Amino acid sequence: ALWTHFAMLTSKMNFLRYAKMPSDAGNKQLTLQIPQFQASISASRDTSTADFLVYTDGSKTSSGVGSGVAIFNKKMIPVANKSFPLGELATVFQAEAFAVFKATEILENIKNAIRGKTVQIWLDNQSVIHALNQDLVNSNLIKQLRVKLNSLATFCQLSINWCRGHTGVMLSLIHISEPTRLRRI
Repeated sequence: ALWTHFAMLTSKMNFLRYAKMPSDAGNKQLTLQIPQFQASISASRDTSTADFLVYTDGSKTSSGVGSGVAIFNKKMIPVANKSFPLGELATVFQAEAFAVFKATEILENIKNAIRGKTVQIWLDNQSVIHALNQDLVNSNLIKQLRVKLNSLATFCQLSINWCRGHTGVMLSLIHISEPTRLRRI
């Protein structure tokens, strides 16, 4: 009986070790980061001063979760248009934040083109913008995103902006749940 109790206890201890594995929330240690970029939520949709416009989106449907990025130059000529499937377990918040993260990676790859230019990133998720504006961050995804955004902000004028579901934005963005079809928003 003692051996059975010891085996059960060992089994529960191993389970607890795995149950406490890190997730997107990390180890719950809060980090203070000072953003070098501007993130705002306003009704203004002034894109006239932008040299590059970046539109990001994340969605969750019955067929899965995904993120999309569309980047245009000042003349609205597409620079990049990509989608990223995220499986079934990611949240809409994670999909939206991941879309911005992937946009930063694409922008890093065209660093010479955006150096000294004005870059506006537009997303329709206020929660991501609020998370980016927080002094204390406990999400690993937001921590990594802020590092990327701060890096970009050292060589271009970067702003992150909210727009209501991309309403009125004339662009072709890969629809996450139907990646082979382009839609006009």
